[in-house]
Amino acid sequence: MCHCLSALRQLVGFETNSVFGPQTSAAVRRLKTLLSVGDQRGLPARRLFGRPNAVARIRAVVPYHTILATSSQYSKIDSLLALEPVRDDNVIYTFHEYDPMWFTHQGANWGAQGWVHLRGVPYPSTPENIQPILAQEQDERVRLKVQRYGLERWDKSRLSAEIGTMSDWAQRRGVPVYCGEFGVFKKFSDPHARATWISDVRTALESKHIGWSMWEYQDSFGLVTKGPDGTVIDPAIVTALGLKN
Repeated sequence: MCHCLSALRQLVGFETNSVFGPQTSAAVRRLKTLLSVGDQRGLPARRLFGRPNAVARIRAVVPYHTILATSSQYSKIDSLLALEPVRDDNVIYTFHEYDPMWFTHQGANWGAQGWVHLRGVPYPSTPENIQPILAQEQDERVRLKVQRYGLERWDKSRLSAEIGTMSDWAQRRGVPVYCGEFGVFKKFSDPHARATWISDVRTALESKHIGWSMWEYQDSFGLVTKGPDGTVIDPAIVTALGLKN
């Protein structure tokens, strides 16, 4: 915690003096690394937020800033559901929504080993529409995961139910929640399916009055593609986000 507070003081100094640049970026990276140790090791989030006087020690440095608090396991909904709010009224609890990851992370070369070879996984899912994927998949473990994905029939109502549990958690405790990330790795996903999933998540969040931020502006999950000819906006994703071209 002392290393975190040191990095936090450094950032506060930069903010107070209106100094932004490489040093600021380095301080942000250092603070994020220190605060993310529990998540990367899969430690229970209680071990981070349950430390004695953790919030009080943060408040000694930044008394008026809003704290964004999240859980372990990559900020997944079920991990945050296992927590209770800290004793501070100026905290927003943030989560990420990438489920089902066998769709959103198909083709990704990080995370689950089986993602990397997946192509064209459909959304919404049914036992019938995942059959072509099963026919091509040689790894029996991956076949099982994809088969489960089909049997679970992921669609708008399933996503809405998942997000609804987060809304219920927040309402019962009287605290605000925010979806800090959601998106689909676009390199190997069907563009229409990707846009449909993004629209379904966004509308589910808004129906529960939960603020959101899509991951990401550019790059492999991006809203735009940047190249030698300039920036190209994906109109289907703009529509999925409820924005105007």
